[in-house]
Parts: sequence; C-alpha cells; structure tokens
Amino acid sequence: MFLFTLWERSPNWKLLLLAFAAWLILSDLLTSAQGGYFLSPGVVQVLTWEGWIYLGVLALLAYLGLHREKIFWQALVLLLLCSALILGGSWLVSALTDGYLSRYIPLLWSQVTSGDYDTFLHWVTLWLVFLCSVLSLWEFLRKIIGVRTRNKSLEIKEQLLLSNYASLEERLREDAAARHEFTHWLMAIDSLAQQGDLEGVRQGLAQWKKQDAPLPRYTKNYTVNAILQDAAAKAKASHIRFFAEAQVPKDLPFPQQDLCSLLMNLLENALEGAAQVKEEDRRFLRIRVALQHGFLAVCCENSYSGNLRLDKKRQLCTTKDHPEAHGFGLPKMSAIAEKYHSVLDVRYTQDTFTVQTALSLPAAGR
Repeated sequence: MFLFTLWERSPNWKLLLLAFAAWLILSDLLTSAQGGYFLSPGVVQVLTWEGWIYLGVLALLAYLGLHREKIFWQALVLLLLCSALILGGSWLVSALTDGYLSRYIPLLWSQVTSGDYDTFLHWVTLWLVFLCSVLSLWEFLRKIIGVRTRNKSLEIKEQLLLSNYASLEERLREDAAARHEFTHWLMAIDSLAQQGDLEGVRQGLAQWKKQDAPLPRYTKNYTVNAILQDAAAKAKASHIRFFAEAQVPKDLPFPQQDLCSLLMNLLENALEGAAQVKEEDRRFLRIRVALQHGFLAVCCENSYSGNLRLDKKRQLCTTKDHPEAHGFGLPKMSAIAEKYHSVLDVRYTQDTFTVQTALSLPAAGR
C-alpha cells in the first residue's frame, strides 16, 4: 500500500510505522521458531532482543497518534468492541468445553501481575497491528474509490458544461437568424412606409409585437455573450436581478473549454447562492468581465443566505445534498486561475459572496 501511494506521488508515511511494527512481530516469530537453523547466534540474539517489542508498541502508538480523522477512530473503536466480543465468546466456549484458551488467559494474566509484560505486549501488539492493517486497507480502498468518484463526477460535469455551451451556441445561431430576418422586416416596413401603405405598416408592427423580445447583447465575443445570456435567462426564472458588463474583444486568446468552465462554474454557483435567499427583493447577481492591461479580469458578486459549509481546513464545501458528486466548482476555477498565473480570490460577508480573478493572457495573445 505504501509503494502504491509513493507511486501516486502522495506517500502515506504513516504506513511505515505500521509496517515496522508488523516486521518486528514477524521477525520475532520466525527467529524464535526457526532462527537458530539458518541464522548465526549473534543475529539471533539481536533479533530476539526484548526491547524490540517496546519499539513496536511505540511505533503503533505513533501510528495511531498521527490519525486525526474522526471516522478512523470510530472504525477502530468498533473493531475493538467486535474483537473483544469475539474473544469473550471464544473464552466462554473454551471454558464450557475445558479448552486451552480458558486456561491460557489466566496464565497470561498471572504473568502480567508478576511483572512479566513481554508475552502480553506481544499479543496486544499483534492484535493492534492486525486491526490497524484492516483499517489501513479500508482507508486505502476508500481513498481510491473517492478519487475515482471525484474524477468521474468532474468528467461528467465537464461534459455537461460543454453540452450546455453547445446548446447555447445553437440558440445564438437561431437568434442570429432572427436578427437577419428582422433586418429584412425593417426593409419591408420601410418600403411600405415609402409607398404610403400605413395599414401594411400597422400590420407589420402588430405582428412584430407578438414575437418575443430579442435577447440582450452584452459583448461581441460569441462565447462570453452566450454564457451571459443563458445566465440572464436563468436569473429571470429564479427572480434574481441580473447585472452584467463585458468589455472584451470579439476574440480572446483563451481555449474555449477553459473560458466556458470558468464562467459557467462561476455563474452556476452564483445563481444557486442567490436563489437560496428567501426574500426575492434581496436576490441579485452582478458580474463584470473586462480585458485590462494584459489580464482578463472577472468579478462576480451575488447575494446568498449567509449559510456556508467549511471543512477542517476552513475551506469552502458544497452545500448540496450529495457532496461526493458535487463541490468541484471552486477547485476547478482555482485550477484554471493557476494555469494563467493567477489566484481565485473568494470573499464573503454576512449576505454577499464575491469571487474574482485576473487571468494573464497567454503569450500568443499579448
């Protein structure tokens, strides 16, 4: 397990303490039983040194002391209780059948009361090494499953983001076609007006009023405009006041996937936070995107309910019902910010949440 964590570049050094304690027990068993047949007397004397058992106990205590996770100690206590019940049941069965265990335990206790702790420590160490090995394996497998679950969830979310952006592009193409049709309509109205056909002009205007109002245009940049328009529609559906300002050129030197992931994660979190505010008149979302002095500055501010969830490191966690499948927005945005030599600045007051960053333009875009 340690070699695997080393290969994954996240070595679990605590496992070395457990491995050391297990090696001491194994070497003591082998040396005491068959060591004299293939080892020199000097080596046997070193390996059977009485102090090794105390070093094993210290290694185990250090291993346990390095575990601060509540779930680890809960599992350890549960295993201790289960193993104690098994030992008690085995002793009871042995006592009823006049077995060896019922005679050995009193003998072991008499050794302890007389000051001979070696055998007792040997069994306790062996017992703890076994339990800790089981817990380490469980912890190891849980970590692997957790990483794979996070990666799979992140992959699914990325696919959803790109899928959402594809649907935005399709809607914008339809909007562009509608604007093109509107240009033709204006030409037709102008022609009717020049001919003095007022009835035709009135009919044309009445027909246009029946159609939906065109979407607001925030910027000439196709990607940024599509994302802001989609966010504006969602904000309107959730009764959130939406303010957007985008001062960016038609083309930006950032990969489309990075730009989409940053803005869509940012706006998704902001919309979710603002929607949780009970008073509709307090719901708002304000975003500003601007290209300034070689940086793409992004600042998003939204109202929220004031409820935040923090982990043990005082880092923000998702407030959704299934955190194992969510909570990737901020880490993903932070990774994109770091990719472009920036940081994700997160600040919050009692009722306002602000996220901002300034991405350095890639060399090709300078």
